[in-house]
Amino acid sequence: MPDPSDATCPYCGGALEKGTVGSEMFFGGPKWHQSRSMLATGGEKIGQVRWDGMVWLDGERCAHCRMIFLRY
Repeated sequence: MPDPSDATCPYCGGALEKGTVGSEMFFGGPKWHQSRSMLATGGEKIGQVRWDGMVWLDGERCAHCRMIFLRY
């Protein structure tokens, strides 16, 4: 099994660094949408809102091109 610390960006080949994206969310939690809409209705739920209104999504970010890859 490959070492996750050796992961590289599929876009530019740069090294990936582990991290977390945090967001304040009070209504329904974060959702994945294929396009933006004024009401942001629908979408696939991708995270849980904690008791303090925060959502944390773990992932990696390319140190070179800054592309972010999230896991949920």
